[in-house]
Amino acid sequence: RSYHYRQPNQIHPPSKRSTNMMKQQQQRRRQQQIQLNASHNQSYQNSSKKYNHGLIRLHERRLRLRQQQHLMSSNYLLLTIFFLVFTTFTTTTIMVSASTTSDGGLYHSVRELDKYGNSVQLRNAAECSNRYGSLVIAAIACPSSSSNNDDKEEETGIVICTLRPYRPGIKPKKLIEEECVYTIADNDISHDDDSNTILLAFIGSGLQPDSTLLLNLLRSYARRWWDRYDDIPSLDVMADVTRAVKLGFMSYDTSKEISSLGVGTAIESDDDDEEESKMSRPFGVTSLLFGVQSNGKMKIKSVHPNGVEASWVARAIGRHSMEANALLQRYWYKGMNVQQVKDMCLQIMREVLIGEEEEEEDNVVSSSPMWMKKTDIVCQVLTTRSATEKHVERFPLLVDKP
Repeated sequence: RSYHYRQPNQIHPPSKRSTNMMKQQQQRRRQQQIQLNASHNQSYQNSSKKYNHGLIRLHERRLRLRQQQHLMSSNYLLLTIFFLVFTTFTTTTIMVSASTTSDGGLYHSVRELDKYGNSVQLRNAAECSNRYGSLVIAAIACPSSSSNNDDKEEETGIVICTLRPYRPGIKPKKLIEEECVYTIADNDISHDDDSNTILLAFIGSGLQPDSTLLLNLLRSYARRWWDRYDDIPSLDVMADVTRAVKLGFMSYDTSKEISSLGVGTAIESDDDDEEESKMSRPFGVTSLLFGVQSNGKMKIKSVHPNGVEASWVARAIGRHSMEANALLQRYWYKGMNVQQVKDMCLQIMREVLIGEEEEEEDNVVSSSPMWMKKTDIVCQVLTTRSATEKHVERFPLLVDKP
């Protein structure tokens, strides 16, 4: 038996079996590498897709935010422009209206004056009384001395006529007895002096709450006068008190000019330590004061919102007062009795309110507005017996021609 020894550097060629096994191993390794590479590529592609999708969503979100910011900025700019235009237009309108009109829709201080030097608040108060106040006509009936004074128609008196709406649900007797003037004070006690005042009456045209407040203040002052002097004040004193009350909003101190005669003022404070109470605005009412003396002398005084007082024998206040005063100057004359003055006042009220054109129509009631059909004329006569007797009559405003 022979032995073959291998040389150290001698390489024997592999056998066919080993060659096949090596080829199979290489193929398996190559397939594994291919599969591994494919899996890596797939995972890489998936991760890249997710990353790209996230980038796209982030970009879209940023784009939406930019669009919203742009929209908000544009809306804010539009709102700012609209606000500036509206403010400028409103300011210009108010300034133009305030310069062209008397009111201007603004609040005016009591010390504010217009371009003519007149008080704006006083002008508004007078306008309120003359435009929105009910028409009131008052005239003195003073028959001639040759007439018989025992007759009631020839008695001296003051005739007052005004408008009162018909109120359903009230008994006709109460409607007839309803007075159109308000008594401030009356005195039926006989004194030695024949010239003392026995009756003070009041009527106002304008704002009803202001008229009621003024009446209560005058009654309070007359009550304090009675407690001190056992008499009622004269018409001149009450006219001065009314003027002082209406000018109380100006904070004008009249204590150094007019003596209070120990009675004080009509507007008093609740506390003695505090100053006298003041009004914040003028009274929107024009008032008529009536005084009846025991000797039969009658007086009428008017007090306007600006404190101007005047004496009259016949006067009209309220709405359509200018036309009524012009007719009073034409129709009234000295020597008229009570019935004549009453007929004159009724004629003037119907002529002013209804108008000359409607007076010429055959049927006045059917062609007149509804408020005239439900309105009556209340006529009251103040005489020396008014403290005990009431002379009140009620007439319809519309009367058809026969």
